[in-house]
Amino acid sequence: MIMKSVKQDLRYVFLSNWLIYLVLILSALLSFMLLLNFQTAQNMDYNFNRSVAFVESFADEDFNLEEELARGYTRIEFENGYAIDNSVAHSRARAEEAIFVASPRYAPFAIMEVSILLFPVFFVISGYLLINADNKSKVVKIKSVRQSRLNTAISQLITNGIINAIIITAYFIIGFVVALVFHFMLQGELDFTYYNLSRLEITASPILGILFVIFISLFFSAMGMLLTTIFRNIYAPIAVIAFFIFIPTLSPYDPRNLLAVLNGSVFDHMGHAIQPDFIEQSLGNGVIVLIFALATVAMFVANTYIASKKSAYLI
Repeated sequence: MIMKSVKQDLRYVFLSNWLIYLVLILSALLSFMLLLNFQTAQNMDYNFNRSVAFVESFADEDFNLEEELARGYTRIEFENGYAIDNSVAHSRARAEEAIFVASPRYAPFAIMEVSILLFPVFFVISGYLLINADNKSKVVKIKSVRQSRLNTAISQLITNGIINAIIITAYFIIGFVVALVFHFMLQGELDFTYYNLSRLEITASPILGILFVIFISLFFSAMGMLLTTIFRNIYAPIAVIAFFIFIPTLSPYDPRNLLAVLNGSVFDHMGHAIQPDFIEQSLGNGVIVLIFALATVAMFVANTYIASKKSAYLI
């Protein structure tokens, strides 16, 4: 009976089209983030070519660009700043990193890195829309007559998991296609003669990255569902979104700061999209994960309990 209710919920989700709109808006914002990486690669390549032209204009006749690049560069620190002893090699290194970030090798990580900026908003909204589908109904829910209210609440949790999987899958597929388009545009536009991207390495774990993406999707969708079940309106989810976006971090143990700490430890952050700063704190990553895991489970359990106790006419 639960799975039949899940099918009914999913049918409503697809007929109402809100999931499609949510994925399209999320994909548009992700594409904009990837566009920043593409434009950074263009700018760094332009700066490298300008650096080469500038050095060659003042160099002796025996100047050899390849030897100059092979010499590398040194960053010399001063009290009030730093200096680079080989601007050409430094410009090449920065251009290589930017082009690498826009490449298919780094694309999955570039996509995952911006999830912390987008997912809190979109999965709170997703949780709200799922629960609100029943709350705004003007008729008695037949499923509340055919099965217990507890089973109805459980079916919503299962539906939420399926919706999360759909959103994340579409997010990765569309993001990777967009990243490929930008990569091919760079290949047709830039001269790769002096670039060696193979020496750049990714130290982040793709498995940990995927787990982090799933983790924050479950946490924020659970929050959206619980707030909607309790307050039965969109104002509470909007307040949470506004809190995460506009209110500065209040302490090292602010949940936003703890998420930023996890985000900073999971990814290399070679991408040039804006990443949230974080304040150092004494909790280890394992403790932070445990706190959020328990909070997520608690929100799902609370949502199930509260929904099961509501009137069959209101569930």
